[in-house]
Amino acid sequence: MALTFHVAGPCVVSVRYDGGAYQVLGVTGNDDLPSLAMTDHMADAMTVATGGTPGLSVYAGTEARLTLTLVSWDKTVLEGVAAHMRGSGVIGSMAYTYDSSGGRVVSKAFSLQIEPTIAGRRGYEFANNVVGTSDSIAYEQFGNVERTARLSLRALPFNNQIYTEI
Repeated sequence: MALTFHVAGPCVVSVRYDGGAYQVLGVTGNDDLPSLAMTDHMADAMTVATGGTPGLSVYAGTEARLTLTLVSWDKTVLEGVAAHMRGSGVIGSMAYTYDSSGGRVVSKAFSLQIEPTIAGRRGYEFANNVVGTSDSIAYEQFGNVERTARLSLRALPFNNQIYTEI
């Protein structure tokens, strides 16, 4: 899994779901660059039934929070992403799950690419592992300033990777 995430300058953000082709979602600005925060989950095993001190701490996986602020976007593609994340819209429906061989059987995950508009800069791909959160899409900055769309997404490990450099 790549450990360096650095985006320099404005980027084109594209999405792909259900094995289709990438579609341009929008463009980020230079004032609020994409960011990634990694979280390692640890599960503490307590030494006594009433709690007490952890006897051991078990690594329970890594996930990442990806934040993107779009200064321009394709409304149809953004609405498609929102619909894909919500799926059937049924409360309690499964966002993703794995079968016994480790393959996904139900997935509202999608792929996302971040490509700098400046030639020679590093881009990133999150392949089939991005899912929504409770606050995935927020529209910000109304009035006399440029309106933006902020995306806050979770990237889960898929094939032992969260993202790759492109």
